[in-house]
Amino acid sequence: MTRPMNPTVYELWHERHDDRGQDHDKLLGVYSARNKAEEQLGLLRDKPGFRDHPDGFDIRPGGMDCTAWTNGGFVTVWGDEAADEPPLAPFPKITEEQAYMPSVEPMPPVYWTLWLRFVDEWDYDHELIVGTYTSRQNAQKGIELLRDQPGFRDHPGGFAITQGTLDQTDMTNGFVTVRENGREHDEPIRDAPSAG
Repeated sequence: MTRPMNPTVYELWHERHDDRGQDHDKLLGVYSARNKAEEQLGLLRDKPGFRDHPDGFDIRPGGMDCTAWTNGGFVTVWGDEAADEPPLAPFPKITEEQAYMPSVEPMPPVYWTLWLRFVDEWDYDHELIVGTYTSRQNAQKGIELLRDQPGFRDHPGGFAITQGTLDQTDMTNGFVTVRENGREHDEPIRDAPSAG
């Protein structure tokens, strides 16, 4: 069986690190063409928050309906310490045909993103992107593929599916960093209310 031809999309990301070394990755949008992602990056570069971390932008090409982390899950380690075991073998074996699902055609204007979110034993937040999908059903299939994999099985309640609109950008006004109880997170700057 040959692998389905999944559409290629371009994810626009921004990353910054806080004083604790915690990563703050933000998926700002998924685009149907690279030039659309580049155009939005140019518009965001001088906005509040982004202009303080201009090197944090990244455009990542990828296929829709492709589930990542299927090569054996993951282990969480502290700092530069090595994992206790060698790289994990697939568990259970996931074939390429399972990891690459047929996409909805024509590609819909909305997409679904599958995440795993959890807090590790050192009190660090993690948000792993598993894949972007052309249907919620495909994202749900991604959960089924990974539910029993190492790392994922330790956080069964950490899966989340979010919906987005293709070629639409989040945080268009920039962001502010909020500090509470020794932790940080970034919040979008909202549009000013219109005078009524």
